[in-house]
Amino acid sequence: MKRRVLTCATLFWCCFVVALIWCTNAFVNSGINEFYHPMAARGDLFHPVRKVALPLIGFAAVAMLGLWFWRRPLAPQTYLFGLAAIVGISMLPILPKIDSGYQQVYRLGDVVSEVPWRYGPVMGGRVESEKYFTVTVTVPDLAPVYGNSGPTLTIGKAIDFNNGEGGAVPAETCNSQYGSLDCQWQHGDFVYFANNSREVTDNDLTRLMPAIVELLDSFQISLP
Repeated sequence: MKRRVLTCATLFWCCFVVALIWCTNAFVNSGINEFYHPMAARGDLFHPVRKVALPLIGFAAVAMLGLWFWRRPLAPQTYLFGLAAIVGISMLPILPKIDSGYQQVYRLGDVVSEVPWRYGPVMGGRVESEKYFTVTVTVPDLAPVYGNSGPTLTIGKAIDFNNGEGGAVPAETCNSQYGSLDCQWQHGDFVYFANNSREVTDNDLTRLMPAIVELLDSFQISLP
C-alpha cells in the first residue's frame, strides 16, 4: 500500500512539474501574441480560458499540499484524481481557435460603428466620442487583414482632416513620402484616409476610394 501511495505521489508531482513548464510557456506565448495582435486575441473565444491554465495548475498543487498537511497520508485515488485534473488543465492551451465575433466599437460624433476584429481595428475603442479610427485590409479586394494574405493598406475614417484634428485642407488628395502614400479626402460629413502602403499607386488608390468609403460606412450601426 505504501509503495502504491509513493508511486502515485511521485507520478503526480512529476506530472505537475511538466505541466507547470508547459502552461508557463503557453502563458508567456499567449501574452506575447496578445501584445502584438490584441484584436486576434479578442477574436479568439478561448483566449481567456488558455490564460487561466497556469494559475489553475498552481491551485491544483496548493490544494494537493493542503490535503496532504490535513489528512496525510493521502490515498492513491486522491493523487490519481489530482493527476487527472492536471492533465485536463494542461489541455486548455491547445483548445481550438473559435471566432468570438468580437467587434470594436467607435463613435465619431453621433455615428457609432462596430468593426469586426478581423479588420485589425486600432485607435481607442471607447464608447465616448473619438476623432478617428483605422482598420487594415488587403488590396485590391479590401478583405480583412486577418485570414487573408497579400499587400496591406491602412484605411480610416475621421471627423475632420489630419486624423480629426482639422486645420489646413491638404492641397492634394495624395502625397507620397519615402515611397509610402498618404491620402485623405472628404465624402459627406466625414474624411476618409489611406496610408502606409508601398504596393499601391496613386491610380490604384483613386480607383479604390469609393470601395473604401463603402466599406468603412458599412460598419455604421446608427446614423446622425
